[in-house]
Amino acid sequence: MVLSRPSNPSPQTKPARATPEDDVPFAVLIDDDSVSANVLRSLMAEAGFVEELQVISSAEVALTYFSALRPGRGSSLQMVFLDLGFPQGNGFEILRAIRANPASAGLYVIVFTGSEHREDKDDSFSLGADAYLKKFPTVGEMKTLRENFALRNS
Repeated sequence: MVLSRPSNPSPQTKPARATPEDDVPFAVLIDDDSVSANVLRSLMAEAGFVEELQVISSAEVALTYFSALRPGRGSSLQMVFLDLGFPQGNGFEILRAIRANPASAGLYVIVFTGSEHREDKDDSFSLGADAYLKKFPTVGEMKTLRENFALRNS
């Protein structure tokens, strides 16, 4: 089931990159589980996503990346899939960093987790997540996510 917050009219594992010359749209998965990356990559392809998936596998690296991101950089970055559980750190810290930085505050953020706890869903949306996906979604749920992303950005 894809849960989304209401639209807001305002605005192969590879390291994440974000440079202005990159014209290929990409998504970042922040997850320490390589299986998640492989499954998500396949689901995205089957659901018709055009974004290339890149992976950040530690909470610390993700915090550094999104804290250092500057306006104009990362313009090809379209969305972030964010796990909540890490051996060190947690996804809520990363979500706060994404939303606190003006260069990344408008990104479409999908919490992508194994957690079914109601408080995790509530906290995710209260911190600014755009959608909440339980691992592992169906192709149909991924298509719905893609449609919701397109509507938000139209």
